This record gives sequence, structure tokens and C-alpha cells, in this order.
Amino acid sequence: MIKEMTNQAVLGIRFKTTMTTIGQDVGMRYGEIFQYMGKIGVAPAGPPMALYYDVEMKQESIDMEVCVPVPEETSGEGEVLGYILRGGKAATLIYRGAYEGIGAAYETLSTYVEEKRLATAGPVREIYLTDPGQVSDSSENVTEVVFPVE
Repeated sequence: MIKEMTNQAVLGIRFKTTMTTIGQDVGMRYGEIFQYMGKIGVAPAGPPMALYYDVEMKQESIDMEVCVPVPEETSGEGEVLGYILRGGKAATLIYRGAYEGIGAAYETLSTYVEEKRLATAGPVREIYLTDPGQVSDSSENVTEVVFPVE
């Protein structure tokens, strides 16, 4: 459950959304990032991810960022920012299933972090190991949930 994450160059867009509009907002932001990547001729260097800056996901105000790993630090444009996402020690687990049920993974990791007396160290990450458009059923989604810790 504990692993070392490496520093990763990413292109990302941070925004606020709601539980009602999160799917549409995330899709639109990923579209902007991939469009920019096409414009500058950069390919992804790993699976896309989302960072959640609020530990509690409030229904009407979710502070989040969508990111795509890139081979090296790349400057952004407009809302698309290029930077190095800090690595370090992290508590992680693999969740298989529809995104609507991912709360159980968060509860499991939260309990683990508390029991081990670890301090969180940055936004929670969801790394999307499968493309939802490429699976026949949402139960086939595979997501790595990551709690950076000290």
C-alpha cells in the first residue's frame, strides 16, 4: 500500500466544479489539454489523472485539476499549465469499478493512513489506468487512488 512516486512532468488545468457537472467539466478540460498537446506535438507519457485539493468533496464546490503526464517539463498556454508534479511517499490502492463507487477506496485509504499515523502531503490523485471509452462496462474501470503522505 505504500510506494514511492517519482516526480512527473504534467500539463494540467485546475478548476472548480460540482457533482452535477463534474463529468462534463472533466471531459472538456481533458479535451483542452489534448488539443494543446497536439498543437505542440507532445504525446502522453502515462495515464491521465485527476488531483483533488479538497479532502471532502462538497457537492457544489469541488476544487480539482486534471493532468496528463508528458515526457519532460513543457510550458503551457492559457489555462493549461506545465509543471513538475512532486513525487514522494504515497499510500495507494487499485480500485476496480464504476466511478460512482470509488468512495469506498477513499475510506479504505483514509483508515489506513490514520492507523499508520501518516500525515497527508498534497492533493489526492486518481490515476486512470483504463480509458472509460475503451471498456464495455463501467465496472471494468481501473483507477489507482493515491494519498501522498509524509
